Amino acid sequence: MSGLRMSVLSLCVFASAQTMAQCGAVYFDGNPGASLSGRVRAIQMWDPDGPGPTRAAPVVGGQFASAGSTTLNNIALWSESGWLPLGDGLTGGLGQVSALAVMPTGELVAAGHFFSAGGVPVESIARWDGSSWSALGGGLTGMGTVTVGGVRALLVLPTGDLIAGGEFTRADGQPAQAIARWDGTQWHPMGAGLTTTMTYDPAVFALLAHPDGSVYAVGQFTRSGATVLSHVARWDGQAWSSVGGGTNAFVTAVAATSSGEILIGGGFTLAGTTNASRIARWDGAAWHALGNGLNDAVRGLCVEPSGNIVATGFFTHSGSASRSRVARWNSAAWLQMGTGLSFTGLVIAQHPSGELLIGGEFSSAGGAASAFLTRRSEDQRPWISVDPSDVEADCGQVASMSVAIAPGFGSSQFQWRRDAVAINAADNPSALSPTLLLSAQSEPGVYDCVVSTSCGSEISEAAMLAVNPCCPADFNHDGFVNGDDYDAFAEVFDAANPAADFNQDGFVNGDDYDLFAEHFEAGC
Repeated sequence: MSGLRMSVLSLCVFASAQTMAQCGAVYFDGNPGASLSGRVRAIQMWDPDGPGPTRAAPVVGGQFASAGSTTLNNIALWSESGWLPLGDGLTGGLGQVSALAVMPTGELVAAGHFFSAGGVPVESIARWDGSSWSALGGGLTGMGTVTVGGVRALLVLPTGDLIAGGEFTRADGQPAQAIARWDGTQWHPMGAGLTTTMTYDPAVFALLAHPDGSVYAVGQFTRSGATVLSHVARWDGQAWSSVGGGTNAFVTAVAATSSGEILIGGGFTLAGTTNASRIARWDGAAWHALGNGLNDAVRGLCVEPSGNIVATGFFTHSGSASRSRVARWNSAAWLQMGTGLSFTGLVIAQHPSGELLIGGEFSSAGGAASAFLTRRSEDQRPWISVDPSDVEADCGQVASMSVAIAPGFGSSQFQWRRDAVAINAADNPSALSPTLLLSAQSEPGVYDCVVSTSCGSEISEAAMLAVNPCCPADFNHDGFVNGDDYDAFAEVFDAANPAADFNQDGFVNGDDYDLFAEHFEAGC
């Protein structure tokens, strides 16, 4: 039961106006342990144990060797207690991970510019199955030198196929200009690919699957064969086509609204013939600016459930207003998000809790130390990172269940429940701690935990406690058959207590005594 990833009920309670004020937006350090040693370029949510108790957590890729004394080699898994390695990581070449994706099998794919995945020879793309790395065919080769990124984008299609984009020219040895598709067995080119007549190397920087079944690619390219594209292209399954005339400079980010409109961000100032400073919206027929836009390149985009858009990048202003490398568009204006980032933001993603994860080259966010990765919470509502697991206990065995929460939320309170009823701490003091201790006499049932702070609550996934039947002669349920059991039975028998109805015939008499003695002499 604990493995099911159902929607978790979240309750936000506010004690007072003062408490509400304390529960405003805040930047948290990306991880409570030692900081990463270098920039973050990619973020992907991934469930490391599948149906197990650990919830999906961020995997980050970039250019970092370690976190404190932990060797990571450019890729790491977030945990509530510190960064975890994925095998021996990804090394060689530029030693850079620029893109991450999760396959329908649950395997994690990493791409960038590297030649070794945990000691396995690869060509800038590799697959992690939870315990080891492997290659995807002959990989992607023929990298350029201008964008210094190798493979820059990954996209998993509804069919399960994987698309990779970057600045490569070959996939598994065959021509594939900046983009290719992996069908699970081999790589395939996508039409004439994406090229340029300019002096720079063509590259795909980001990919998007549209609800209509098409694929959008953005980057630094101007052609597909004879078709003019100008940094934005749409793939219909057969060929690439232009999207409203594209832009006048590179595009590094793409996202879609809930209505299917396309958002792009990059270094451009024109989208089609529309003045649009570094960010624009395509409604299917025309390009539109988003207010004054932003004064420097956008590197990451995220559309929140509310419909608001969050951008990160090199920018410091929107018009004359200060917007330090991260800003939110509320359909009318670009809003400041605290004091922003101390340096460039390169990627942004949303955690299932609603928090934003921003990675880049910064050392602080919102004025607080947070090297290369930060979490942005709008309400400081706590969230659970590890749920309790199902437990099967033998009679007399002590068992336990635990929860873990993300750090940063201050003082947390815990309340364990059995079948949605709070467990009285007078009966079991551990009911108010992260770990619930279940004694030999614990009742089978469904257990969960409510985690609360002054800013809100979350209820864990439920877990089942199953208790195997005791030996009949183990009358006191302590896991042993000895004189203590005989004394306990004799006491309730002498009192004609219904608990001594050993044969369960509705009467306490000699038949019960004889049957108990028979089991006792047999040792069970």
